[in-house]
This record gives sequence, structure tokens and C-alpha cells, in this order.
Amino acid sequence: MNLYGEILRKNKKDNLVEKNDKIVVGFSGGPDSVFLVEMLMKLRENINFDMVLVHINHLLRGENSDGDEKFSIEYGKKKGLQVFSRKINITALGKDMGLTLEEAGRKARYDLFKEVFEKIGANKIALAHNKDDQLETFMFRLTRGAGLEGLEGIVAKRDVYIRPISEIYKKDIVEYISTFISSDFDCYIICDGERKHPLCAVYSKDILPIIDEMIEDKNYKLLQLVSRARTKYINLKYTNFDKRMIQNINTYSGYKSAVKPLVFCISGIKNSGKTTLITKLINEFQNDFPKIAVIKHDGHDFAIDHEGTDTDKITKAGAVRTVIFSSKKYASICKGSFNIEEELNKMKDMDMIIIEGMKNSHYPKIEILRKGISDKSVCNHKTLIATATDVEEIKNIEKGIPSVELNNIKAISQIILNYFFEGYSQNFD
Repeated sequence: MNLYGEILRKNKKDNLVEKNDKIVVGFSGGPDSVFLVEMLMKLRENINFDMVLVHINHLLRGENSDGDEKFSIEYGKKKGLQVFSRKINITALGKDMGLTLEEAGRKARYDLFKEVFEKIGANKIALAHNKDDQLETFMFRLTRGAGLEGLEGIVAKRDVYIRPISEIYKKDIVEYISTFISSDFDCYIICDGERKHPLCAVYSKDILPIIDEMIEDKNYKLLQLVSRARTKYINLKYTNFDKRMIQNINTYSGYKSAVKPLVFCISGIKNSGKTTLITKLINEFQNDFPKIAVIKHDGHDFAIDHEGTDTDKITKAGAVRTVIFSSKKYASICKGSFNIEEELNKMKDMDMIIIEGMKNSHYPKIEILRKGISDKSVCNHKTLIATATDVEEIKNIEKGIPSVELNNIKAISQIILNYFFEGYSQNFD
């Protein structure tokens, strides 16, 4: 696929970049924004226009966020472009305004875009949304029952905002960037948030003198080598690796912890839609977590060995445990109290265990709040990951606990994964 040809075609069709434009470009330092600037630089060979880059350090990923800021400034200098960069504490902003991290990040970005826009007298703001973003937005609006107008997805041009790469798929962008990757670094290391993985890296032969020196000094610490080299950290989400494949395990207890299944609750009051959400999450997680178990809590007594059946007769005769099976499935009926820890211990071979109910348990949980059912949180906030809701204003909820639209299953699943696999960062392009 001729990516630049596709950009030219799109630009000609929608008049995105025109002669004498002055454009503010949102620049995160990620593949999408780098690709956008590379394509705009090519367009400048035929169209006379000016542009500046705007970068925000969201202060979410420590050294990695600082590294992205440094890269953005250096990249701009190399391209001869002015860079406006600012550090903004997105976490604090979200808490102060009652916003999720995603909402706070979006507000901070767009506010800075507008500020620079007015300061330099620009007439357009370019954003790095790609084809994958288009499809995701379309599906999200479709599930929310949007009309025909609402299903148009992310348009390439609206008001002062333009999206020149909106017809390019993410995989093509990553392939392009990897093909033309910079040679200004000595090593490229995969990172997952704050955690760096120097064993998952590519090293240049240029650092051999440093290695020789460290060996002579009997210094065998790999991270110290990395600190002395020109290092570029590559976020895990831009690789083909799964989060579960990149873990530092140094002890047997660490190994045992790493192979444990993910356990979390879907909680809420009666008729809030817990079972419906669980079935949707199972479908969403199935590819990455093939073995999913569900434990359902019933606040009342229940019967699966119905009156007059063989299992009912056996149980009434005094059997403590009865197992019934066929060639396709089996069930176990036990008398006595239920011990969830013992049951979880029997499910060690599962990839994921979803518990329905148990709002006051110590397990992490998503709480469902529904219009006409409940607009008040009843779960233990210390273990509450987020709320899934269609309620506009939630009562009795602590600031900082994110809320996500009830039908946005992809967003709910991502929040759950963020909780278990720390260090995941959103793409702010």
C-alpha cells in the first residue's frame, strides 16, 4: 500500500492541508503522531504551509513520560519545527474536576491545542486519529443506538480540526515507523509503564566499549548499562507481545503469583444487569483468556436438583455430595456452606474467574448502576475498580473512581486489564 499516495488522495478530496495554512499538530511522540508529522513534512514539499508541534507530559508514567517529552522536543528540533510542551498532572486534574483519566487527558490536550492555536494565529489543528480509531468509534456509537448522523465515525475535517491519516490502519503506521526507525539510539527496550525489560531489547554494537569497561569493574548490572547508553523505550502496546509474556519473575513465589487466574467481581443490586454484562465480557475476553469460570452468588436459596429427580432423591437420602455427568458436561451438588477460597483454589487452571455479586468482598470489582434501578454506589470503594453505568450523576461515590458507559464493553474490559496489568497507558493521539 502506498501510504503517502493515500494521504495525497485524502488531502485532495477533503482539502485538509492547503496553501498558507498554519497548523497546530497534536504530538504525543507515539507512532501515530510521528507518522502524521512525517506525512505532513512530505506534503510540505508540494504545499507551502507552516506547522508547530504541541506535546503534553501527562505525568502518568514517570521516566517514560519524561522520555516521550524529551523525544518530542528533540524530534521537533531535528525537523526544524517549533515545539510547545507542557507538564500537566492529569490525575490531579481528574480528581479536581470529577473526570476520568481519559476525560481529563482529553480536556488538557484540547485546552492546550486551543491556547497555542490562538497564540500563533493558526487556522487548523491536526490530530493523529487513524482508521482503527474510526472503526472503534463507529462500533461504540452503534452499540449506543446512534442515528445515521451519529454513525459517521470520526470525520476527517470538522471546524478547525483535521485528521489527515484517518484512512490509514494502525498496523501500516507501525510498519512504516519500524522501517524508518531512528538510528540515534544505542538500544531499544520494551517497557510496560514504569517497568522496563532490558532482556527484551535490541542493542547496538556501539555500546561494546561500555560493556567491556563495566565487566572490568565487575559491574554486571544491566540497568546501569542502559542508563549509560542512548536508550529509547518502546511501549509494550506497540509490540506483538502480550502483557502476560513480559514479566520479571525471580522467585518461585513470583512464579506462582504470575500463573494465578485473574479474579474479579461484577457487582450491583438485584436486576441491575450483572449476568448480561458477564456474558458480554466473556465474549470480549475469550480470545486472550480461553478458560473463563464464573461463580454466581445467590442471595436466596436455589435448586438445581428439582423435586422428584434422581439427584433430589439421592440428596434427601443423605448424600453429602452428588455428581451428575454426561459425555459433554457434569455438575456437583454439595450440602453445607460455600467456601469461596476453597473453590478458587480448585480453579487454578483457569485464566480468569468472574464472580457475580459479593459487593462487600475484598475482590476487585466493577459495579453496575442503572437508571430506574440504582444511582447510588453500594460497593466497598477500596476494592472498586470502576462503575459501569447509564446514570448521569452517581451518588455516594468517591472522586477518582472512573465511570464508563454501560454498553462500552471494550472500555470496561480495558479498565479491568489496566487494574491487573499495571503500567498500561492510553494512546493520547
